[in-house]
Amino acid sequence: MATYREIPNTSIAAGAPISVQLLTTLVENQEAIREGEPDAPKIKPAGLFNATSTASTKTNLIFGARVTKISSDGENDIESSYFYAARDGQYTVHLVTVGDSNSHARIKYYKNGSLVATTATSSGTQETWRQDTFAGGDKITIKVSDGNTGTTWNSADGYIFIYVNNPFGDVYIPSDHNIFGAWRKTSTDHYIRALKDSF
Repeated sequence: MATYREIPNTSIAAGAPISVQLLTTLVENQEAIREGEPDAPKIKPAGLFNATSTASTKTNLIFGARVTKISSDGENDIESSYFYAARDGQYTVHLVTVGDSNSHARIKYYKNGSLVATTATSSGTQETWRQDTFAGGDKITIKVSDGNTGTTWNSADGYIFIYVNNPFGDVYIPSDHNIFGAWRKTSTDHYIRALKDSF
């Protein structure tokens, strides 16, 4: 990673000589800003390219979370933490429920507190792919819900995965659920885990 260095005003004043050190610093500072070096100025979301995706965007996974609903939760929906989009754009969203013969699981998917979609009820694995547009700061959450309250509930998992065509260094790291790149979450919540999108 490049090191960010402050450039004194005397180095860029009228009549100041151009030096190899100054030119090197100018080049390295650009790299340091792009790479997120701790001392470098931060780029605001409004200054970033919009996220892009298509229906076939299933490669650049930048975010993933799981919510588990267990039998002791009864008929209550189990809600994830809130997650925030850090930049505008088009995202591919993959919603997955995994239940058993008694679970009849479904996901309720919310943006800014409003219900966007409810997936089909499933007693096995149910996958839903969506193309969604978000503005920077949009708040996302999912709930795992019992789609058949007339049966004994065992347990089920609800997953959300986010993809883009053009990640900006937001490499998805499954071992650390605090690193989501273009997405960030408010705090650690029980049953929220970083995952690989593989079923």
